[in-house]
Amino acid sequence: MATESRVLVVGTTPDYIDWIRNSSPESALFLTEERLRRTSSDPAPEPGEEVLCSLEDTNTARWLVREHLRRWRMKLSGIVCYDCESLPAAADLASEFELPFPPAEAINNCRSKYDSKVLWKKYGVSCPDYRMISSAEEAWAFIEENNGPGVLKPVYGSGSELTFHCRSREDCRRAVDHFYDRHQHTAPVNGLNGPEKPLMLAESWISGKEYSCDFLIEDGRAEVLRFTAKISAPSAPFGTTLGYAIVPPPPDTVAFCLRDELLKAAGALGIKRAICMTDFMIGDSGICFLEMTPRLGGDCLPHLVRSVYGVDMLALAMDFARGRGISQTPPGSSRGIGLRIFAEKGGVLRNVATSSLENDPRILDLKVTRKAGHKITLPPHDYDSWLLGYVIFIPDEDGDRERQCFAIRESIQTEIS
Repeated sequence: MATESRVLVVGTTPDYIDWIRNSSPESALFLTEERLRRTSSDPAPEPGEEVLCSLEDTNTARWLVREHLRRWRMKLSGIVCYDCESLPAAADLASEFELPFPPAEAINNCRSKYDSKVLWKKYGVSCPDYRMISSAEEAWAFIEENNGPGVLKPVYGSGSELTFHCRSREDCRRAVDHFYDRHQHTAPVNGLNGPEKPLMLAESWISGKEYSCDFLIEDGRAEVLRFTAKISAPSAPFGTTLGYAIVPPPPDTVAFCLRDELLKAAGALGIKRAICMTDFMIGDSGICFLEMTPRLGGDCLPHLVRSVYGVDMLALAMDFARGRGISQTPPGSSRGIGLRIFAEKGGVLRNVATSSLENDPRILDLKVTRKAGHKITLPPHDYDSWLLGYVIFIPDEDGDRERQCFAIRESIQTEIS
């Protein structure tokens, strides 16, 4: 009986699992959090395709994967991870099964917003000034020294969760109070500093336009796979991304420097071969990196790239994990926006009506990810439950992107009680 070759997909969500099973059938072995499978309404894989366990228990995960491979006569040809929280487990399993993947040290450097900036400063990579703080007084002292304003955020965590823009001493007080209040209810927050009171990271505010990109690092080179500008949500909590717009690359001089800077920034964190995503600013002083992690950009970004370019980024990452060449990468010029649908208030979701968009020729893809009965809690208490879905559309060429996003969002009627 022949041995099957599979890519180990570590800790991804059931919707991604369903995507991969349809786009790359019989190519993956999924290592899934048992609690996610238990609560998911997505179709479950066949028994031979999935191992269920807690990824926090890496010893058990290693044993279960090894036993599964033996029982089902499989071997691993690669390992891939699409979620920041699962990266440490993926690095551990990659080491156990001798598969190419960024080492645990590089993962830790990326996950710590403090450590990444220490290394970037050490190796001459542009990033905000920073300081660890434990009180509102320390935060305000940092902001004053850097001629303000500033940003306060957790040392660990992804997205804009518990990230605050502070211009005054009172802003600092509110931010620190929110942070420690959340920590008391979820201690430790994202593994932050053990059971003791965690530290926050203060950063200098960087003016400019914020971008996000996926890029490949291999053989001492960097190749940009996806380039998007972030559209902010003015009425939402600071740092909330309303949408991602595929835009032309910045001016040639910046675009040329970007590849070199991506390579330099990844190398400083210990990444030599990976598909990564990063957030950065481009302003008068050039490129300034905010965060970087060795995984593809998530949220609605893979849906945006697939809808606009016809390129499957999840399958692309699977091919890269196997050591295959990347044959399909997004072309450099096109238009498209991935708009995130947020709830306008907390409560219980009764309905999301999108019928007004059914005949809109701009719409490429639209999905409501929450069902009636879903409980919504707004930030800063919860940063996940208020996201209801996404819309992928082609913007009018001569129209303001932000205004088009707001108009489409206003045409979606949400009933919340």
